[in-house]
Amino acid sequence: MDSEKPLRRLTVGQETKLLFAANRWRRPLEPHHPVDPAAAEAALTRMYEFLNVPMPPVVWVDSPGAATELLRDAGEMLPAAEGYRSGLYGIDGLDPMPGQSWLIEGIGWTLGDEVDESALALVAKLMGTELQSWYAPPVEGNHGYGTLSPSASAIRATVFADRSVRAGHDAWLTAYWVGFYDAIGQAGLIEYWPAAQERLDALMALADSGAGWWWPFRDRCVISLRPVEMATEHVASAHSPAVRPHRADGPAMTFLDGWTRYAWRGVPVPESLIEEGWTAERLLHETWDPELRRCAIERLGWHRFLDATGLQPTTPPIPDPSRPGRTLALYDVPEDLARRGGVRVLVLGEGGRRFSMEVTGFHHGPLEVGSYLAGRYRGADHDPAS
Repeated sequence: MDSEKPLRRLTVGQETKLLFAANRWRRPLEPHHPVDPAAAEAALTRMYEFLNVPMPPVVWVDSPGAATELLRDAGEMLPAAEGYRSGLYGIDGLDPMPGQSWLIEGIGWTLGDEVDESALALVAKLMGTELQSWYAPPVEGNHGYGTLSPSASAIRATVFADRSVRAGHDAWLTAYWVGFYDAIGQAGLIEYWPAAQERLDALMALADSGAGWWWPFRDRCVISLRPVEMATEHVASAHSPAVRPHRADGPAMTFLDGWTRYAWRGVPVPESLIEEGWTAERLLHETWDPELRRCAIERLGWHRFLDATGLQPTTPPIPDPSRPGRTLALYDVPEDLARRGGVRVLVLGEGGRRFSMEVTGFHHGPLEVGSYLAGRYRGADHDPAS
């Protein structure tokens, strides 16, 4: 692979190309990106051809659930590499062609010695991903970079949370990381050798085709559509903007055939937790999974959960000096129920209404928490309890 010398800053032309590439890859990331079956099948045909495997008949389905039903009695799926590497080999379970076995890692690892880290971090942020740095094989002592997308991880976890659903290889979510490699190539930060560029082109075409996931077999290749509806919430991140599936009153994802996926703040949850809501007694007996318990408590409301379980505040409720008629009470949260370590819950009571919110554990009393929140929201259009 040929490349340019290390760069310490980006030129105006390079910045322009990076912005163009970032905008170009935002479109394929949308669930409603138009589907081009011919483009998807052509890209997958190339992936089979890279390893001298004949392209089998293609079957399109409306959802991963439908793919699971179709493939329930099928044989072993041809595996692809995991995570951000998924698919660049084509079908990794087959014997790779000579010189191809470290293709994506070769791109990623070589980057470590060819471009400045600050330039790579900028590209990753523009693509909505986080730059990852490694010191590990394939080359002893080599330093390389890749990307991680919290959005892609949360979406994939929601779709394939149920073990009864046969996990597929990403087509849609591949756009998060192939966009990174495309952008640095477009900006001239690296020049790919022809075989790598050819495979990258195939993956980009697949990501841009509107396909969702794919299941490659020797006798067939199944392709699923993306969801027709997806509810998300934005997640604050120091590295890049991210979204995660979330909906409090229905499925976070709905597919064309009616297949649904439920999620609470990026955590896959059972349908009953959202559609019915779990009581405190049910959530304590339904699962031992602490993450699922936390989601159920947040869905129920901490103040209701605290009442039902009989947990007592650290001190008796006190008047809120910043708002007459309102009281403040602070509760310790058991470690197995906290979303993160050292969490407490502040319950605000006003008339017949009560509100609750998680706060960091370093606050020692309800008045201290109330003062902190009053300062944080001073000048805002809403009260922290609203």
